Amino acid sequence: MHILVLDIRTLNMVNMSLSLLLACFLFFVGTKQNKFEGIKLIALGNACMGIGMLFFVFRSTLSDFITIFMANTLVILGLIIYQEGGRRFFGHTKQRGVFITTILILYISSFFYYTYQAPSISARVIIICLFSILFSMLLAINFLRYTKRSGLIASRIAGGMLIIFCCFEAMRLFFTLIEAPIHNFMKASFFHAYAYIFTIILTTFLPFCFFWIMSKELENDLRKLTNQDQLTGILNRRGFEYLAQNEFLKPNKIQNKLTVFMLDIDFFKRINDTYGHDAGDYVLTNFVSVISQNLRSSDIFARIGGEEFVIILSLRSQDQINILAQRLKNKIAETKFSTGKHKINMTISIGISTITSELETLQGLVLKADSALYASKRNGRNQVTWYESFSIET
Repeated sequence: MHILVLDIRTLNMVNMSLSLLLACFLFFVGTKQNKFEGIKLIALGNACMGIGMLFFVFRSTLSDFITIFMANTLVILGLIIYQEGGRRFFGHTKQRGVFITTILILYISSFFYYTYQAPSISARVIIICLFSILFSMLLAINFLRYTKRSGLIASRIAGGMLIIFCCFEAMRLFFTLIEAPIHNFMKASFFHAYAYIFTIILTTFLPFCFFWIMSKELENDLRKLTNQDQLTGILNRRGFEYLAQNEFLKPNKIQNKLTVFMLDIDFFKRINDTYGHDAGDYVLTNFVSVISQNLRSSDIFARIGGEEFVIILSLRSQDQINILAQRLKNKIAETKFSTGKHKINMTISIGISTITSELETLQGLVLKADSALYASKRNGRNQVTWYESFSIET
């Protein structure tokens, strides 16, 4: 029966090649994509680990200082830098200089001792295992704390893989403690060789998870760009139609009391003509801020034209809708929109329509609210008009 023999030197060569190759690729990505911090640090960490493994390959050819002390120090330093890059990637910017310096001093002093003062391969393996578990677990926590839905699968898989690796390293540490002292690491037990197999898998897999998360976040950014009004930051017409249509696809639309507000700033053209378009943009952004402060997070608020806005509400009584409409109208009328040079007063007109049939469409409800809005304007502006009462009157 043939036994599969894993040569540690060969595994180191494979790991080194992958680490350096991915370091180059990650660094290239980091230079092209400024949205994500930490990618260059992850690349640097990969490069340090790769160079450390390269030194390790020349054991018995070069000095012990290079192939043992420097090789392992670079691997641990690379792991620390990699984990720090992961922290930055996930938005953790708190400085940890004292913690990292303390860890490095502990590592270097203990590893130096068991290399020169009391040489012990087993002790060095235990040290490597402890530090690998520490920083792999810290990186796993960063992945598992990631909560954005778009990259949740990637973060959970990466965090799970890192925890499994920590468990494997803990088992490796345990067997190193109970087995006979290691006299030649290149001929150590299969457990140490399989640790390199696991490292190769992680070296390849973790960058893939980072790329997965990046691509999902960039996809979300692109979706926001296409669905978001660039001036005010709220939904544009396309984003409004997408979200609002989902509301209309839900059952029990009447019970949910879906209601549409159409809002239009009165005489907005005069503001642009009198104070300039910059002042007009300032008024629009601050108008949106005032309105947003009086809405619930579940309400849909969008800009669908130059100074025309729409709101979709649900689960409110007619009295609550009336109170909200009057509050919005009064808040705008009471606010002085200061541009620095000028203080601008303005008013809004509002048209309201509430769903009355399960067969009613989004387009139909918006058209009714728009008709009520124009009734408000015809009747003198700075008014709230319900489509139902307006249609009965006419």
